[in-house]
Amino acid sequence: MASISKDKNGTKRLVFNDHNGKRHFVRLGKVYAKDADLLKSRVTAITSAKIMGVALDAETAAWLVKLGDDLHAKLAKTGIIDARDSRTLKTFLEAYAEERSDLKPRTRQKNETSIKSIVGFFGDIPLRSVTHEQAELYRVSLVKSGYSEATLSKMIEIARMFFNVAKRRKLIDDNPFEFVETGRKDNKEHYYEVTREETERLLDACGSAKDRLKIALARFAGLRVPSELTGLRWSEVNLETGRFTVHSPKTERKGKAKRIVPIFDMPNFPLRKYFDEAFETAPEGEDRIFPEITEKKSMGSWIEKLANRAGVALWTKPFQNMRATVANELFGRKVSPSRLQRMAGTYRTGGKQELQAGYGGTFSESNRNRLH
Repeated sequence: MASISKDKNGTKRLVFNDHNGKRHFVRLGKVYAKDADLLKSRVTAITSAKIMGVALDAETAAWLVKLGDDLHAKLAKTGIIDARDSRTLKTFLEAYAEERSDLKPRTRQKNETSIKSIVGFFGDIPLRSVTHEQAELYRVSLVKSGYSEATLSKMIEIARMFFNVAKRRKLIDDNPFEFVETGRKDNKEHYYEVTREETERLLDACGSAKDRLKIALARFAGLRVPSELTGLRWSEVNLETGRFTVHSPKTERKGKAKRIVPIFDMPNFPLRKYFDEAFETAPEGEDRIFPEITEKKSMGSWIEKLANRAGVALWTKPFQNMRATVANELFGRKVSPSRLQRMAGTYRTGGKQELQAGYGGTFSESNRNRLH
């Protein structure tokens, strides 16, 4: 049983025996009698649950979650409850990023960018001290910084993921980002349909057959660049059957590590031509088609220099929009959504709208006759 004693100076103390029979004294200071009585009843419930080996009742558990840090720390010293984790926001985020070495380079890069943004806004404060109100203000700061809705949405999703991890590990009681609005994931301002003329000018500006194949794979096969170029091998290209294997780091964790893609040989989709050309000039004994490309290597500067040589005004997200244009044209040719998903490695379950979100592009009726 617990009791409240009053000192001569008006301060109060909590006196109780724990589940092992050890007597404890906890100084409360000058508190209202009703608050002291509530504390007494809660401590009695906690010690009783420990003696009986049962879980805390829901009311006491909820009270404990909201208990102030100072009083919580005093009760933790008696051993009747576990101490709260005192690590800081920065320490937790950096430790989590370090332990997730299994993630793909691009995912790790996005996480690191978000960590820098989060710590830059909140500072290195105690992890438990981040509130829902502060999380909302963080979103406001992203809006004011000029981030697109798609980027903002992703950064909020990553922040929510971080705090969900902390909640699962019982480092915090609630996720402050749980109800923070994300926004649109697709950014229509970035949609761009890459024309045939622009594609031809880029191809003409390439200095080698291998470079032409890079453009052709992005524009005529819809491969993700650079991640899906890294694993391409000549031993997995079958020119006789017109098929080649694509290894996809993005879908590997979903059980779809690779897929078979057709080598188109049509006037408006002359992929076969560029495969033949690159194969003829490939070094003897080299199986990887692009050994110089790695997942960590950005091809942004490469495509910018190529566009400058070609005299093409480069659009935003060049490779993503090439991929979207492929999907747009194939969809316009009435290729079924399920077949298109398998070929491009999106593995979504919906129809036109889901495909549009998956490719980051828009499907227009103008493409119905573009592939003839």
